[in-house]
Amino acid sequence: MTHAHTRAGRHFHSGFRHFIPQVAKVARNPIFAALTAVGNFMLFFGAWLFYTAEYGTNRDVASYGDALWWAFVTITTVGYGDISPQTGLGRAVGVVLVLTAGVLFFSFIALLSSGFVDLEVHHLEEDVAKLNEKVDSLLTEIRSSKS
Repeated sequence: MTHAHTRAGRHFHSGFRHFIPQVAKVARNPIFAALTAVGNFMLFFGAWLFYTAEYGTNRDVASYGDALWWAFVTITTVGYGDISPQTGLGRAVGVVLVLTAGVLFFSFIALLSSGFVDLEVHHLEEDVAKLNEKVDSLLTEIRSSKS
């Protein structure tokens, strides 16, 4: 079995033992907090903008709750289609929310991925340290056998 298979096996078998701590580490990251704040701001502000643009024009937007529902469905890119923008501003808000959702999603994925890369680097550093110890031991053996 090669070293790559051993490393892959180690990650496969450890499963959530590594995943949950990495998610917790990401949740404590100040960048995560900033992204979450931006996402929440965009959700509520986008809903407000959508409400002001669509209320009175769009029969499907009877309350801020309807606008918040639309913003949530839009920012999560689900897009049920039960409420659709009728005004130019409403459509523009939709575009901004979808683009914001993409940026936020990939930013969260990048944060989580960096945690796993850090974990892999840590494991590789441990492997290199063990190999260095073996090399030192072998060099000591070779030197002692020559004397």
